[in-house]
Amino acid sequence: MNSFELIYQCFENYSKESIEQFDDLMDCAKQGGVFSEKDIGDLCNLLFLVERDLETETSYNIQWTSKDRIMEMIIILVLENESPICFETIAEAINKYETIPRPYLSIVIETFLTVFLLGTPNQSEGEITKTRILLLEAMERCTQNYKKIVMNYCKTNLDKVKDADKLSPQIKQLKATLTEIYSQVSSK
Repeated sequence: MNSFELIYQCFENYSKESIEQFDDLMDCAKQGGVFSEKDIGDLCNLLFLVERDLETETSYNIQWTSKDRIMEMIIILVLENESPICFETIAEAINKYETIPRPYLSIVIETFLTVFLLGTPNQSEGEITKTRILLLEAMERCTQNYKKIVMNYCKTNLDKVKDADKLSPQIKQLKATLTEIYSQVSSK
């Protein structure tokens, strides 16, 4: 049984013991050697299958914190590799996640967009720009509603920071970046 089947089985047989087994596997994965760049697609698909097959629209049995560990592993692997193929996998996952209305998958999409468009605190400006370009190019190729998804993301976050005069320099920069991304995507 591979790691993905084991994780799915842990969620399918959801119990204290199975979640402890899952946590042990994910703790080992954080140390490295369990997952690699080639596993990003399988991890993205695993999140989708858990939501589609093991959850319902009205009942959530699996704690989001457990699913967050999978999402975090995906992000770590993508940022470690920064290859166009990784970003195509993320764009394809976003496209797939859009097909079923699940709150958790909406959060995953928003998190992917935030991390890969706006960056993380430990990334340089050059690294952030590179990941942004790679994600936008991949989404344009691999995501059906690419413009709508990115523009809605930008607009929602711009609505949260309306009054630029009263904002800190970091928030002003965030607003400028979101405006730039919005303009770039809307002009295509």
